[in-house]
Amino acid sequence: MSALIVSEVAIPTSAAAVASITQLETLLSEQPQQQAETHHLIHGGMYCRTMVLYPQYLITGALVKVSTTLIISGHVTVYIDEEPVTFNGYYVLPASAGRKQAILAHTESYLTMLVATDATSVAEAEAYFTDEVDKLASHKDAAHNRVIVTGV
Repeated sequence: MSALIVSEVAIPTSAAAVASITQLETLLSEQPQQQAETHHLIHGGMYCRTMVLYPQYLITGALVKVSTTLIISGHVTVYIDEEPVTFNGYYVLPASAGRKQAILAHTESYLTMLVATDATSVAEAEAYFTDEVDKLASHKDAAHNRVIVTGV
């Protein structure tokens, strides 16, 4: 059984790390793309976005402009502020505004980002947390999205 790990240190991303990840993103865009499954939930003033990553998926994330909570369940290596950090288990992490990550899944893994929002649609929620909406995996193929909006 994995232990829950709650970090006190927010995931930062320096300008240099954002530039490096953007370069990686450009290289990856020239390769065949893997499609991640994305689950969206808007409920109680929160937007919860869960991506399902399969073994050997390498993804880059959009630049996130607001602070969020990131939950990792699985075994992944995350490029955080120019350093690879491996997570294996269940982690609840404060994640800073202005971050961009590259993530490699070693096993089937789940990444859930939670953000407080007044959004009533996925499009509104995505526009709230990033200006790079067009880069989101959920925009590649709508068939890989699951959406629940409770209206509460």
